[in-house]
Amino acid sequence: AQRYGDLGPTGSLPWRTAPSFLRDGADVGVDLSKGYFDAGDYIKYAQPAAYSMAVLAWGAIEFPDGLERSGQLSELHRAIRWGTDFILRSATHIAHNCTYYAQVGRGASSGCSEARCKYDHGY
Repeated sequence: AQRYGDLGPTGSLPWRTAPSFLRDGADVGVDLSKGYFDAGDYIKYAQPAAYSMAVLAWGAIEFPDGLERSGQLSELHRAIRWGTDFILRSATHIAHNCTYYAQVGRGASSGCSEARCKYDHGY
């Protein structure tokens, strides 16, 4: 349920197939529309996502038989690919002056109740 972007009709949760947050990164010319929401809000962090994808991949390496028997191996591969695509897109202009988008969205400022302090993607 934390996956977002254009999930298409084959998502694992039938009620969660509508596209969401398709313009992430458009303001800087980078497609950051895939990925996973972090901790129940609408913010993405590339570094925790990288750790999560590594742990999921390690699980596939360690327990392929059980995942295959349960019918979840292909879903795990899709989940890892989805997160990895976001991580790879987070790093642009690798050949010169690499830019790394470590966060998409902005968390709420502690102790501030003004509109400028509200969290989300700013649009």
